[in-house]
Amino acid sequence: MYEAGHGVFISGAMIKLPDGTISLEFDIGNTSSTPVSQLAIQFNKNTFGLSPKNPTITLSSPVANGSVSSTSLHLAATPQMLNPQDVNLNLQAAIKNIATGTVFYFVIPIAMEALFVKGATMDTPTLVNSWKGMNESLESSVLVNDLPTVDLEVIKAKLSAKDVTFIVNRDLPAEQTSVLYFICRTITNATFLVELKFKAGMNISKVTVKSPSVPHSDLCKTAIAKIIK
Repeated sequence: MYEAGHGVFISGAMIKLPDGTISLEFDIGNTSSTPVSQLAIQFNKNTFGLSPKNPTITLSSPVANGSVSSTSLHLAATPQMLNPQDVNLNLQAAIKNIATGTVFYFVIPIAMEALFVKGATMDTPTLVNSWKGMNESLESSVLVNDLPTVDLEVIKAKLSAKDVTFIVNRDLPAEQTSVLYFICRTITNATFLVELKFKAGMNISKVTVKSPSVPHSDLCKTAIAKIIK
């Protein structure tokens, strides 16, 4: 993410800290003559109800002309900020420079993989029944090409590191295919069933996600593909 307005520029990314906190890690620069010491930030309602835990960003020291300072903004999810009608990975934000009163608007990309929570699990029979119980119309799939590895243990470890829980592996010898099933849950308690198919000798995977909401599954599918790449 990189945005600029009224002499202030911001670059950064959304991450999940080791304690599970969702954080925007910012670099804030200044090309104006007025030092930047404090900013106010506000989000529009969004898919995951994200909002700043503290709407004021106070920098450790003023950012003078030509300088850059790093800071963090911790986020929370609140029902009041949910916008279920517009499902996407865009977080519309406004920042006000307290020193000058100027406001600029920008869009922060939501890293959905940062929104998965620990502890999502399901026993194998329940997962199988849940998967079969959801109509195919609720599936969202993508073919991920040119994977750096198709070692299934490495794939499982990559997903586990992002709190996507492995449930069961099913081998289909006649098709030379391995099928892995996972579950993940977001901070908004949206649960997704994930199927990954790997065919022997090919560095590709078909990622299929099921949930009651296809638009949300589309976002999850993109996040899973990003993790395994």
